[in-house]
Amino acid sequence: MRPPDLLAPTARTDYRALEPGRTTLGQWDLQYATGPRAGAYFEPAVTIVAVERYVPPAHLAKTSKGNELLLTLEGRKGVLPKKWIVRPTVKRQIAKAVGSFVVQDWPGKMIVIYVDPKVRFGREVTGGLRAKAAPGHEPATSESLDNPVDEEVAARIDAAVAACFSEEEAT
Repeated sequence: MRPPDLLAPTARTDYRALEPGRTTLGQWDLQYATGPRAGAYFEPAVTIVAVERYVPPAHLAKTSKGNELLLTLEGRKGVLPKKWIVRPTVKRQIAKAVGSFVVQDWPGKMIVIYVDPKVRFGREVTGGLRAKAAPGHEPATSESLDNPVDEEVAARIDAAVAACFSEEEAT
């Protein structure tokens, strides 16, 4: 007996059903299946376990630009561990979230994955996954408030400010 043709014009098959053993992360993995929030998206905090260069299967090689990475993630049960194919926009978001553009620094770092409904693929708005810093795991910045205070410099600044205000009061 011949198996049913899933791609026949009369078939109505969700494209994700064609790959039942799919191991890569997609926005449908971040959706509540049941309960009062069914259909809503959740934002799991995950740990990056490994980073490697993504080599697409032969049938997708023509559409790949060769700049994708494959992240192995660990986190929420039932969703992960899965691999996530990340492209340039998400790579920049992850680099910003973990505080390093060096991919060898990423394993062990936590990020939050979320669904952005405004992501475009060509001219079509399809939605997609994005990354941001996990709460409590934001990288240190070069902002002055993150640096230790030099007591000598602080004393000179305080003296200069005090001198300015004392001159204004005298006039």
